[in-house]
Amino acid sequence: MNSEKILVTGAAGGMGNALCLMLKDSGAFVIAADKSECAVCDTQYTLDLTSEGAPETLCKKLNANGHKPTCVVHLMGGRLETDTQPPSAETMAKTMRLNLTAATEINSFIIPAMVEAGGGKIIHISSDAADNGNASPCYVAAKSAVNAYVRSSARYYGEKGVLICAVAPGITEHPTSDWTQKKITNPDYYNARINMMPLKRFLRADETAEIILAVIRMKGMALNGSVITANGGL
Repeated sequence: MNSEKILVTGAAGGMGNALCLMLKDSGAFVIAADKSECAVCDTQYTLDLTSEGAPETLCKKLNANGHKPTCVVHLMGGRLETDTQPPSAETMAKTMRLNLTAATEINSFIIPAMVEAGGGKIIHISSDAADNGNASPCYVAAKSAVNAYVRSSARYYGEKGVLICAVAPGITEHPTSDWTQKKITNPDYYNARINMMPLKRFLRADETAEIILAVIRMKGMALNGSVITANGGL
Protein backbone atom coordinates (compact mmCIF):
# COMPACT_ATOMS: atom_id res chain seq x y z
CA MET A 1 0.00 0.00 0.00
CA ASN A 2 3.01 2.30 -0.32
CA SER A 3 1.45 4.13 -3.27
CA GLU A 4 -1.86 4.75 -1.49
CA LYS A 5 -2.85 8.21 -0.28
CA ILE A 6 -5.82 7.76 2.01
CA LEU A 7 -7.99 10.59 3.30
CA VAL A 8 -9.79 9.78 6.57
CA THR A 9 -12.49 12.14 7.79
CA GLY A 10 -13.20 11.89 11.50
CA ALA A 11 -9.68 10.53 11.89
CA ALA A 12 -9.23 11.66 15.49
CA GLY A 13 -12.07 9.50 16.88
CA GLY A 14 -11.70 6.03 18.34
CA MET A 15 -12.39 4.19 15.10
CA GLY A 16 -10.36 6.74 13.15
CA ASN A 17 -7.35 6.29 15.38
CA ALA A 18 -7.56 2.49 15.07
CA LEU A 19 -7.82 2.66 11.28
CA CYS A 20 -5.04 5.22 10.85
CA LEU A 21 -2.66 3.09 12.92
CA MET A 22 -3.41 0.09 10.69
CA LEU A 23 -3.00 2.15 7.53
CA LYS A 24 0.34 3.51 8.72
CA ASP A 25 1.54 0.00 9.55
CA SER A 26 0.53 -1.04 6.01
CA GLY A 27 2.69 1.69 4.49
CA ALA A 28 -0.05 4.05 3.29
CA PHE A 29 0.24 7.84 3.39
CA VAL A 30 -2.57 8.88 5.74
CA ILE A 31 -4.28 12.27 5.46
CA ALA A 32 -6.48 13.30 8.40
CA ALA A 33 -9.41 15.71 8.20
CA ASP A 34 -10.95 16.48 11.58
CA LYS A 35 -11.54 19.36 13.95
CA SER A 36 -9.33 17.52 16.46
CA GLU A 37 -5.72 16.42 16.06
CA CYS A 38 -4.88 12.95 14.76
CA ALA A 39 -1.53 12.07 16.32
CA VAL A 40 -0.69 9.13 14.05
CA CYS A 41 -1.39 10.53 10.56
CA ASP A 42 1.16 11.80 8.05
CA THR A 43 -0.56 15.13 7.53
CA GLN A 44 -3.51 16.91 9.14
CA TYR A 45 -6.16 19.32 7.91
CA THR A 46 -7.83 20.73 11.00
CA LEU A 47 -11.34 22.01 10.29
CA ASP A 48 -14.97 21.38 11.12
CA LEU A 49 -16.25 19.68 7.99
CA THR A 50 -19.89 20.33 8.95
CA SER A 51 -19.41 24.09 8.65
CA GLU A 52 -20.49 25.86 5.44
CA GLY A 53 -17.82 25.70 2.74
CA ALA A 54 -15.43 23.51 4.76
CA PRO A 55 -15.53 20.49 2.39
CA GLU A 56 -14.61 22.72 -0.56
CA THR A 57 -11.86 24.38 1.49
CA LEU A 58 -10.43 20.98 2.38
CA CYS A 59 -10.41 19.81 -1.24
CA LYS A 60 -8.74 23.00 -2.45
CA LYS A 61 -6.01 22.55 0.16
CA LEU A 62 -5.55 18.91 -0.78
CA ASN A 63 -5.14 19.87 -4.43
CA ALA A 64 -2.77 22.75 -3.66
CA ASN A 65 -0.52 20.48 -1.61
CA GLY A 66 -0.55 17.65 -4.13
CA HIS A 67 -2.47 15.37 -1.78
CA LYS A 68 -4.79 13.65 -4.23
CA PRO A 69 -6.37 10.71 -2.36
CA THR A 70 -6.57 7.30 -4.00
CA CYS A 71 -9.07 6.34 -1.29
CA VAL A 72 -11.40 8.24 1.04
CA VAL A 73 -12.81 6.78 4.25
CA HIS A 74 -15.66 8.80 5.74
CA LEU A 75 -15.65 8.07 9.47
CA MET A 76 -17.12 11.42 10.45
CA GLY A 77 -20.57 10.96 11.96
CA GLY A 78 -22.54 10.36 15.10
CA ARG A 79 -25.63 11.19 17.09
CA LEU A 80 -26.61 14.59 18.50
CA GLU A 81 -27.89 14.99 22.06
CA THR A 82 -31.06 16.59 20.70
CA ASP A 83 -31.84 13.53 18.55
CA THR A 84 -35.04 12.36 20.23
CA GLN A 85 -38.65 11.68 19.30
CA PRO A 86 -40.27 13.62 17.77
CA PRO A 87 -37.23 14.86 15.82
CA SER A 88 -36.92 18.56 15.07
CA ALA A 89 -36.13 19.81 11.58
CA GLU A 90 -32.97 21.49 12.89
CA THR A 91 -31.64 18.29 14.48
CA MET A 92 -32.48 16.29 11.36
CA ALA A 93 -30.60 18.75 9.14
CA LYS A 94 -27.54 18.83 11.42
CA THR A 95 -27.49 15.03 11.73
CA MET A 96 -27.74 14.59 7.97
CA ARG A 97 -24.86 17.01 7.43
CA LEU A 98 -22.71 15.29 10.05
CA ASN A 99 -23.31 11.78 8.72
CA LEU A 100 -23.82 12.28 4.99
CA THR A 101 -23.95 15.63 3.21
CA ALA A 102 -20.53 16.95 4.25
CA ALA A 103 -19.07 13.67 2.95
CA THR A 104 -20.95 13.87 -0.34
CA GLU A 105 -19.67 17.41 -0.84
CA ILE A 106 -16.12 16.11 -0.44
CA ASN A 107 -16.89 13.30 -2.87
CA SER A 108 -18.15 15.77 -5.46
CA PHE A 109 -14.65 17.24 -5.65
CA ILE A 110 -12.59 14.06 -5.25
CA ILE A 111 -14.48 11.51 -7.38
CA PRO A 112 -13.94 13.36 -10.70
CA ALA A 113 -10.19 13.33 -10.00
CA MET A 114 -10.37 9.60 -9.26
CA VAL A 115 -12.20 8.98 -12.53
CA GLU A 116 -9.54 10.95 -14.40
CA ALA A 117 -6.81 8.94 -12.65
CA GLY A 118 -8.46 5.65 -13.60
CA GLY A 119 -10.03 4.64 -10.31
CA GLY A 120 -10.23 4.91 -6.55
CA LYS A 121 -12.26 3.93 -3.51
CA ILE A 122 -14.84 5.76 -1.40
CA ILE A 123 -15.85 4.02 1.85
CA HIS A 124 -18.63 5.36 4.06
CA ILE A 125 -19.45 4.33 7.60
CA SER A 126 -23.09 3.43 8.04
CA SER A 127 -24.72 1.53 10.94
CA ASP A 128 -26.74 -1.62 11.41
CA ALA A 129 -29.33 0.73 12.95
CA ALA A 130 -30.25 1.71 9.38
CA ASP A 131 -31.75 -1.79 9.06
CA ASN A 132 -33.07 -2.48 12.55
CA GLY A 133 -34.08 1.07 13.53
CA ASN A 134 -32.63 0.57 17.02
CA ALA A 135 -31.23 4.08 17.53
CA SER A 136 -32.30 7.72 17.59
CA PRO A 137 -34.58 8.81 14.72
CA CYS A 138 -32.33 11.32 12.97
CA TYR A 139 -29.32 9.05 13.23
CA VAL A 140 -31.27 6.12 11.74
CA ALA A 141 -32.55 8.33 8.92
CA ALA A 142 -29.06 9.64 8.17
CA LYS A 143 -27.43 6.22 8.07
CA SER A 144 -30.27 4.90 5.89
CA ALA A 145 -29.56 7.79 3.54
CA VAL A 146 -25.87 6.83 3.51
CA ASN A 147 -26.82 3.36 2.31
CA ALA A 148 -29.09 4.75 -0.40
CA TYR A 149 -26.43 7.21 -1.57
CA VAL A 150 -23.80 4.44 -1.76
CA ARG A 151 -26.02 2.11 -3.78
CA SER A 152 -27.08 4.81 -6.21
CA SER A 153 -23.62 6.34 -6.69
CA ALA A 154 -21.95 2.96 -7.11
CA ARG A 155 -24.21 2.20 -10.08
CA TYR A 156 -22.95 5.34 -11.82
CA TYR A 157 -19.24 5.36 -10.95
CA GLY A 158 -18.44 1.64 -10.90
CA GLU A 159 -17.82 1.42 -14.62
CA LYS A 160 -15.54 4.44 -14.29
CA GLY A 161 -13.29 2.54 -11.88
CA VAL A 162 -14.43 4.15 -8.61
CA LEU A 163 -15.62 1.66 -5.99
CA ILE A 164 -18.15 3.10 -3.54
CA CYS A 165 -19.34 1.04 -0.59
CA ALA A 166 -20.26 1.26 3.09
CA VAL A 167 -19.42 -0.63 6.26
CA ALA A 168 -22.28 -0.85 8.76
CA PRO A 169 -21.03 -1.84 12.21
CA GLY A 170 -23.11 -2.53 15.26
CA ILE A 171 -22.56 -0.76 18.58
CA THR A 172 -18.87 -0.03 18.90
CA GLU A 173 -17.24 0.91 22.18
CA HIS A 174 -14.05 2.95 22.43
CA PRO A 175 -12.81 5.71 24.78
CA THR A 176 -14.69 8.51 22.97
CA SER A 177 -17.90 6.59 22.19
CA ASP A 178 -21.35 7.32 23.63
CA TRP A 179 -21.42 3.83 25.12
CA THR A 180 -18.31 4.40 27.20
CA GLN A 181 -20.14 7.35 28.77
CA LYS A 182 -23.37 5.36 29.18
CA LYS A 183 -21.45 2.68 31.04
CA ILE A 184 -20.96 5.34 33.74
CA THR A 185 -24.17 7.37 33.53
CA ASN A 186 -26.68 4.57 32.84
CA PRO A 187 -25.10 1.21 33.75
CA ASP A 188 -28.42 -0.67 33.82
CA TYR A 189 -29.17 0.28 30.21
CA TYR A 190 -25.57 -0.40 29.21
CA ASN A 191 -25.65 -3.89 30.72
CA ALA A 192 -29.07 -4.64 29.22
CA ARG A 193 -27.74 -3.85 25.73
CA ILE A 194 -24.58 -5.88 26.37
CA ASN A 195 -26.74 -8.87 27.24
CA MET A 196 -28.53 -8.53 23.88
CA MET A 197 -25.25 -8.97 22.03
CA PRO A 198 -24.36 -12.49 20.81
CA LEU A 199 -20.73 -11.76 21.74
CA LYS A 200 -21.82 -10.46 25.18
CA ARG A 201 -19.82 -7.35 24.46
CA PHE A 202 -19.87 -4.46 22.04
CA LEU A 203 -17.55 -4.34 19.06
CA ARG A 204 -14.10 -2.83 19.35
CA ALA A 205 -12.99 -0.03 17.04
CA ASP A 206 -10.17 -2.13 15.61
CA GLU A 207 -12.62 -4.85 14.50
CA THR A 208 -14.42 -2.44 12.16
CA ALA A 209 -11.11 -0.89 11.12
CA GLU A 210 -9.91 -4.34 10.00
CA ILE A 211 -12.86 -4.62 7.62
CA ILE A 212 -12.21 -1.18 6.16
CA LEU A 213 -8.55 -2.06 5.68
CA ALA A 214 -9.52 -5.28 3.89
CA VAL A 215 -11.75 -3.33 1.48
CA ILE A 216 -8.94 -0.87 0.76
CA ARG A 217 -6.54 -3.73 0.00
CA MET A 218 -8.93 -5.53 -2.36
CA LYS A 219 -8.13 -5.13 -6.04
CA GLY A 220 -11.48 -6.18 -7.50
CA MET A 221 -14.79 -4.32 -7.81
CA ALA A 222 -17.14 -6.97 -6.41
CA LEU A 223 -17.98 -4.91 -3.31
CA ASN A 224 -19.03 -1.89 -5.34
CA GLY A 225 -22.42 -0.74 -4.03
CA SER A 226 -22.27 -3.07 -1.04
CA VAL A 227 -23.31 -2.21 2.51
CA ILE A 228 -21.26 -4.61 4.64
CA THR A 229 -23.03 -5.33 7.92
CA ALA A 230 -20.60 -6.17 10.71
CA ASN A 231 -22.36 -6.41 14.06
CA GLY A 232 -21.09 -9.61 15.62
CA GLY A 233 -24.08 -11.71 14.63
CA LEU A 234 -26.89 -9.60 16.06
